[in-house]
Amino acid sequence: MKVSYFEDTFTTVPKDNIDILKILDGIKKGKWSKEIEDIRKIKIKDKQTKLKLNLPNFTASGTFSECKNDSLIEHSGLIQIDIDNLYNDTLRKKLENDEYIFSVFLSPSGTGMKALVKIPAVAHLQSFKALEKYFKNKYNIKIDTACKNLSRRFYVSYDSNLYLNKNSSIFSEIEIPETNYKDLKNDEINPEQFREALSLIPAKTTNDGKRDFYNLIIWATKTVLGEGEARTTAERLLSNSKMKNEIDSIIRTGNKIDYPQLVFREAKNYGFTFNKKSNIVPFKNKNNQPTAEGNTAVKNDPQEEDYKILSDIYNTEIFVSMYGDSFKFCKQLGFLYWNKKFWEDDSELKIKGLARKTAKAITKRLIDKSKNLDMQDMKHIKYTQSKNGIYNMVSLSKIDTEISINEIDKESYLLNLNNGVYDIRTGKLGEHLKEYHFTNLMNIDYKKDATYPKFQKFLNEIFIDENGKTSNELILYVQMILGSCLVPIVKNEHWYFCYGEGNNGKSTLFKIMESILGRYYSSIKSDVLMKKNSTDHRTSIAKLFDSRMVVSSETNDGTSLNESLLKELTGRDLISANFMRKDEFSFYPKFKLFTFGNHKPGIRGTDNGIWRRVKLIPFLANIPKEKIVKDINEIIIKEEKPGVLNWLLQGLSNCIKNGWKIDEPEIVQKATSEYRESQDTIGQFLNDTFWTKGDLEILYNNRMEYLKTSDSKKWKEYEKTLPDNQKTIELRSIIDNEKPSSFNSFWVIIRDKNYYDLKQTFALYENWCEDNSYTTFGKKNFNEKLESKGYKKRNSGGWKFYGLTFKY
Repeated sequence: MKVSYFEDTFTTVPKDNIDILKILDGIKKGKWSKEIEDIRKIKIKDKQTKLKLNLPNFTASGTFSECKNDSLIEHSGLIQIDIDNLYNDTLRKKLENDEYIFSVFLSPSGTGMKALVKIPAVAHLQSFKALEKYFKNKYNIKIDTACKNLSRRFYVSYDSNLYLNKNSSIFSEIEIPETNYKDLKNDEINPEQFREALSLIPAKTTNDGKRDFYNLIIWATKTVLGEGEARTTAERLLSNSKMKNEIDSIIRTGNKIDYPQLVFREAKNYGFTFNKKSNIVPFKNKNNQPTAEGNTAVKNDPQEEDYKILSDIYNTEIFVSMYGDSFKFCKQLGFLYWNKKFWEDDSELKIKGLARKTAKAITKRLIDKSKNLDMQDMKHIKYTQSKNGIYNMVSLSKIDTEISINEIDKESYLLNLNNGVYDIRTGKLGEHLKEYHFTNLMNIDYKKDATYPKFQKFLNEIFIDENGKTSNELILYVQMILGSCLVPIVKNEHWYFCYGEGNNGKSTLFKIMESILGRYYSSIKSDVLMKKNSTDHRTSIAKLFDSRMVVSSETNDGTSLNESLLKELTGRDLISANFMRKDEFSFYPKFKLFTFGNHKPGIRGTDNGIWRRVKLIPFLANIPKEKIVKDINEIIIKEEKPGVLNWLLQGLSNCIKNGWKIDEPEIVQKATSEYRESQDTIGQFLNDTFWTKGDLEILYNNRMEYLKTSDSKKWKEYEKTLPDNQKTIELRSIIDNEKPSSFNSFWVIIRDKNYYDLKQTFALYENWCEDNSYTTFGKKNFNEKLESKGYKKRNSGGWKFYGLTFKY
């Protein structure tokens, strides 16, 4: 009999679901005796209540996902009874002799008693009402009416004399009046009859004109069974109609309705017969006698349970007990099926196949239990093997088999390979285990001694320096980067742009990596990373949650990076995404991001926040057509795949030994620096239009050299290289007249005396961009970038930038 255990009153989500006998044992043995004794010492009720708020507590009537009636996972077959402010030994002795009392013990305050009674799980409210009369008539005591609440919590207590009778009888003195469903109140509706009726209502077709009717059906389900089953019902009823995209809205906006009995009314059209009493079916034991225990917590084998309701829940329990270790359900991914190597995506096809086998097993079970099947047995057999029966069995199994997306592929140092699971830390190969929760597989065998001569020759040909010679430094760098893609660990927040024109081996290298990494390799369209103000790519990003290498394809000329998205994908913070028509979820990036292309995408940002991430890997080779080995990637994959894996493992090992630091060779540093300079349009504009600080430093040094040597010929030769002699003369006069002792003091003079109007500066910038086919920044952005380069803006008869010395 499992119940939900809470650490204190303030938490609404249980810490654990545990057997109630463990809690009762703790109450008897004094697990919480210190806390309880502190409460009993205090005689002021308000202070006692305040202390009790910090006590652990439990929901005696079952397990819950959170402490709400509609969040019931499974009923325990128990109901709690509170007898407040009334304790005497005579009454306690009477209770202990009552056939229906499962347990009785002293309350936390020490002034009352707590009792537990076994009941039929499907008749919680009716049982409470009957018990209320029972205790009044038999013992002349009033029990706390709050106990009719399904999710009512019990505080732990301390009572060394706690009474327990595991063989107590199920309370059977329940009055279930013969009533028409129209006379039922909402809280008197039997959920199992409601589910049975609901299952008979067919799905909505596209043009049946019953929009409002199906809204009411879904809201009725929410009223009786809660939001979870309302969503499952909506998915079944609306999957073939235009309303399927409105499910979230329908459930969210739907309020509880006053007449959920309309489900019974509609189901009558499809053969439903309302049972005026109860649909509890007592299974018989091996001696053909009714059993004593009630509908208690689920056991490992549903066949051995004593009382069961022939319902979707019964079918689902058998289904999960037979095949529950072969599949999982994840809200974002759907069903996952264990194929002996990893949990593969399943569109419910294999799961429905298992459900069909279960339906046959249930039929056989019912036939074996009774030689003479009654009408209800026959009806249940027919329903179980129907489309709706299979659908509901699969749908309800989600509750028992659910797994969080954060549990997927969480083993950082294990590689899931064809011939086993390779442990990077030990270098050993183990067996495939369900507990690893791998949803991907590297389609390759590990072979310790495998070599890769053809692959090495290929690397030597494509990674060359500017002189056309093999760059071993570049190969080692790439080896460490690609090796790090074997594990879901992000230490370096880098974006690797593989750039080069012609036949340079880029695409061949990535085809080889795709073959080795298998499902750990993901490709995305280049426009996902490019600037698209009107497009949301969250569904494209969702599929990357368990990838280890992500590659975007060829870039087009003239495109610009979506820099904020690039920072997000290469960072180590949570990313939000969602699959099509699925709830949003968050995940930490586990992949390394690559792009290859012949065109460098534009990067407007000039700050280090973006450029520290950019690493340009140059592919300088241009292999002549006559030297290209046809299908070299397929040859390497066929002959040397395990060897290439060993090469990657060596790269990963080097990376780990170096503390995850990947040192860039000079050729990468230079290529990345040139890329950055080419993207700094503000810097290029300043260089073309104004004297820069560097230019002035050269001018100053040369002028001072002239003054020292009085070599006018030498100075005039230098002046000829400058674009504007008049400006040069002006600067020279500053040096002569002010006689600055150092370049810094000269720079201060230039900065203070040379300025340019803000509007004029921006107008020059716009003209320059037009002449050079560049896109302009806005005025505000332009001003900020100038200030970031050290040029000060002042308001002196209009806004001006100081330190700008015009060349022309």
